[in-house]
Amino acid sequence: AREALVRFEQDQPGFDEQKLALAWKQIHIAEGSDWCWWYGDEHRGQGNEEFDRIFRQHLAAVYDYLDRDVPLEFLNPIYREVAAPRATLPDQLLTPVIDGRRTHFYEWAGAGVFDCQEAGGAMHRVDRYISRISFAYDREQVYICLDFVDRRMLDSLDRPGFQLTFFTPEVKRVSFAVTADQPAGGRTGKLRYCLGEILEAAVARSFLWQTGFGPLGLTVTLLDGDVSLETQPEGEPIKLEVFERNMELFWPS
Repeated sequence: AREALVRFEQDQPGFDEQKLALAWKQIHIAEGSDWCWWYGDEHRGQGNEEFDRIFRQHLAAVYDYLDRDVPLEFLNPIYREVAAPRATLPDQLLTPVIDGRRTHFYEWAGAGVFDCQEAGGAMHRVDRYISRISFAYDREQVYICLDFVDRRMLDSLDRPGFQLTFFTPEVKRVSFAVTADQPAGGRTGKLRYCLGEILEAAVARSFLWQTGFGPLGLTVTLLDGDVSLETQPEGEPIKLEVFERNMELFWPS
């Protein structure tokens, strides 16, 4: 983060001096001695995860002050007492129907899966909305499916909406609302979506990469207007490799 800030100052000599000062303040906070020993093997406590999160927030704030996207690695916990929940990756190409329902039993068979409730562990949150994320791709599009803890909970929101964040590693975000005057199914740019009993979405691979393939990180956020209610996964994004067309390689799980 320090190296990125130094390069930014060199490349942007006319940038807002107040924002630069605030960015440097975040660097200096993160370089405080407390952080340097907190990650050592000799220190164990109940607050490790919280200190890890705050430390990374200071570094992410540097990029926010520079009006730059926060790099993917800043979203990944440094300290882990237990192994982070991992997604099951897709094991085949598939092309679901974007209609907001289980069109047939095997529609999402072979897709990757991230179980949000299992990832929540013993501290099961009562305000969780999303229960599972399924994801897959074919040779033209990447597909995402959200299952919900209780679909009726979405109807109680004033202005429900979703934001899909893609790390390619360039950060690309797509947001859309689902309200009375916005149909449950629609299109925004390179994204098609439909909300019924489940949410199904398809985004063009050409939107994510110029080449149409590469590494991908993914998070999904449920919104109520401008308020973020839940982001899944809560820590490290789902990660997968979308292979070049006709070069797909799937390993059995």
